[in-house]
Order: sequence, then structure tokens, then C-alpha cells
Amino acid sequence: EFRNAGKIIEPLRTFYKDEVRELGRELSLPAELVNRHPFPGPGLGPRIICQLDLYPWYLENYNDFNNRLNLICSYHRLRTTQSQMLNSLEAQLSDAKREFLISLKDHPRIYPVLLPVRTVGVQGDGRTYSYAAAFSCETGAQVKWDVLSHLTKLVTMLCPNVNRCCFVFGDKIEGPVRDITPTLLNPGAISRLREADAAAMDMLRQHDALKLVSQMPVVLLPLHFDRASRHDPSTKHSVVLR
Repeated sequence: EFRNAGKIIEPLRTFYKDEVRELGRELSLPAELVNRHPFPGPGLGPRIICQLDLYPWYLENYNDFNNRLNLICSYHRLRTTQSQMLNSLEAQLSDAKREFLISLKDHPRIYPVLLPVRTVGVQGDGRTYSYAAAFSCETGAQVKWDVLSHLTKLVTMLCPNVNRCCFVFGDKIEGPVRDITPTLLNPGAISRLREADAAAMDMLRQHDALKLVSQMPVVLLPLHFDRASRHDPSTKHSVVLR
């Protein structure tokens, strides 16, 4: 309302991050400030995904979407089977997309899962608020990042309910993720994210990589992956390096 009325002055609104940083250098601002992440961007609060509902997977047709995600990543093994979902997928594949999915047979097996959290992402020409998907592989697998990058683009095109993909380090994740760790914006959650954010920024500084990455927000997710059993309660959080 205030912005539409012209009562908010935003001199940097049309600037890109690199241009804002360059302006900061011309103003002789300290490098520690100019190169900080995110810049400009949200503080700790907006980067803590809060949720109280233990089972937020109210997404309609959750199983269908999760199965479609698995079908895309396992297309090279399942393409000779007969199913309505496969026929629907085939209708959306160009020759180039089909060849790429078949080529995944030469990559360590990718385990996809639909996550019960929503994220803001770009699909087509606009931003959407939809679900994230996660990829994982067995411990020690030689992951090819260019392959995962290409797969991410395909998934967000073929699954309209998914607008972002991430990779989960550690062991493979099998089966759906349907519960979360109840999380509020409280001192405990803020302290946990502050510690993770400091560790990530220290690593960038040690490798002199702050200038190489435009931004890397560290986000706290209410997801507990490394449980001995899916029947164990979700009590921990995961950290996203975005």
C-alpha cells in the first residue's frame, strides 16, 4: 500500500546484486560488508521454515506426484512397462529429453522424493509457490553435478507442482517424507541457524569464494532425514545451502 502510494523510497530497487556490490565498493564500504551473504537479502528469521502441523503433506494427490517424480528418474528402467502415468509422461517428452532420461542408466542411481515443504521458485516466466523435490544417492557415489542440473530443469518442467530441486548429502533417501519437525521462530531455532550460517560463511572465506558466489543463503528446514527408521519421530532439522 505504501509502495503503491510512493511513500517508500527504494533507490536500489532496480539494481542487481552485482551492481549493488559495485556501488558499495565505490562508497568504500568494508569488503566484509559488501561480500556478505545474502546481499542484499533476508536476515535469519525469514530463512527459518516454521511449521507446527506434524503431517503437513496435505498436498492433493501426493502419492501420484511422488510416483511421477520417481518415474522420471527411473525412466530408463521402466520405459518398457505399461501404465497410464508412463503414457502421460511419454506424451511430454521430446527426443532430446527422452535420450537424456535414458542416459541416466550410466549415472549412479538417483533417489528422488517429494518434500512436504513449499518454496518460492521460478517456472516459465513467473514465480510460483510450490513444492520442492530432493535427490539423493548412495554414500560414496560419484555424483555428476551437470547431470543433476539438467535433471532439475526437466523435473520442474514435467512436474508443475515442483519448482525447486535440491541434493541431500549423506546416504540415499528411500520412501516418501511425510512428517516434519515442529518448528517455531524461537531462540533455539535462531541459534541453530546462526551456527550453521557462520560455519558456511567461514568455509567460503577459507576458500576465498565469497566473490565467486553471488549469494548463498543458509536456510533451516524442519526435515529430519537420517533416522534409523521412518517410524522414528522427526526431531532434528536440515540445513539448505541455496
